[in-house]
Amino acid sequence: MTTWLLILIAYLPFQIAFNPVEGIDLSSLRVFIILFFLVFLIKQLKNKRFFFEIDFMGLCLIAFLFASFVSLFNAENIIWGLRKLVYFFSIFPLYFLVRYIIFNSKLSANNFNRKFKKVGLALLGSSFFISLIGLFQFFSQFIFGIKKVYNFFAINILPVFSGISFSSVVLTYQSWLVNVNGKDFLRAISVFPDSHMLSFYCGMLLPLSIIFVLIYRLSGFYRLFFLIPFLLFFTTLTTFSRGGYFGVIISLILLSVLLFNSYRKTAVVILLSLLIFIVPITPFSLRFYSAFDLSEHSNLERIKIWEKSLDIIGKNIFTGTGLGNYSLNIVSDINYRNPITSHNLYLDIFSEAGILGFAILLILGFWIFKNLLFKEKINVFAAGVISSFAYFLSHSFFETSIYNPVILGLIMIILAITSAYISICGLRTNINSLGAR
Repeated sequence: MTTWLLILIAYLPFQIAFNPVEGIDLSSLRVFIILFFLVFLIKQLKNKRFFFEIDFMGLCLIAFLFASFVSLFNAENIIWGLRKLVYFFSIFPLYFLVRYIIFNSKLSANNFNRKFKKVGLALLGSSFFISLIGLFQFFSQFIFGIKKVYNFFAINILPVFSGISFSSVVLTYQSWLVNVNGKDFLRAISVFPDSHMLSFYCGMLLPLSIIFVLIYRLSGFYRLFFLIPFLLFFTTLTTFSRGGYFGVIISLILLSVLLFNSYRKTAVVILLSLLIFIVPITPFSLRFYSAFDLSEHSNLERIKIWEKSLDIIGKNIFTGTGLGNYSLNIVSDINYRNPITSHNLYLDIFSEAGILGFAILLILGFWIFKNLLFKEKINVFAAGVISSFAYFLSHSFFETSIYNPVILGLIMIILAITSAYISICGLRTNINSLGAR
């Protein structure tokens, strides 16, 4: 099952959308995860293993599902909430699959290194192609023109990976174009519905790609993996996602600080790469500077949205509005497929799942950073994972990404890897050999 699971991990960003009936899009990734999980449970039963060990992180995920279910008792539209809950139930099993099939209970420092390498090859191998597609799409506009490239991706790419119904919503409320200093650019989207989700995907994998090439001696064909950090970095730039820019800056500064003693040259190169956001000669730096312009319409609207979300939280602090029901508190007669969110993960979770759901996420985040960051000595692997979470937490101040199956699936995989690493640390093994060259 390990081989098939690695294939599923590699398939993560390329998931094709099924359209079983008109008006319904179904991510094939969700279908495959559920089928794989059922096979896993059947094999457990055949081997007379009626239970499998669930660690603290797994318990937190289960508790979050419970909090989401409880929130439905206050939902105005319970069907919407159930659809969101089914969505979570179709992605969360990926954590348990990776944690208990690839990183099983018989772990040591050596076989953790070996298994992380396999997962890394699957994740980063697919990210290589995702980045190339995004960069090709971005630079094609300067050859074929914005309109032709836009239409090609809108007609031929978006419906395949996002579904026909969802594609129409994306194009209605799309933010594929950005105006920088009076000039329009088509943002990189690759096979994602929008640039922000591509930025989340590349930004979370960027620190992991850096530590991956530091840890392993890659030769032959695998030398191409040395290009992946550069591809992910430049793809994130071409998304023009200001939240992504903040995430990259925070995560890479943190990574360079954590790596400075062991990989000083690498840390310096990482810090120098951030100058692209500071030197005001590129459209990327100009886009970054615009985030501080409080007179800009999008910035003012985001602040108003946050104020409205805080008002909703104040009225529903314990139960929340119910999972999937936030948008009904903004526009009462809106359809299920709509772009209305708090544009802030923390406000979204608090407003819909109440204080219980929000508290569970805080506990999980505290537990991860307590076990990774507050150690006497942080090795290269821990530095990469911490920085990956730092990207997600930073960018999540400006966007909500967990309702994209690829991003939520990626989070589940990184959580599973992190849980396995923390469990080895708890065995008092030679953790310095984890992530050793």
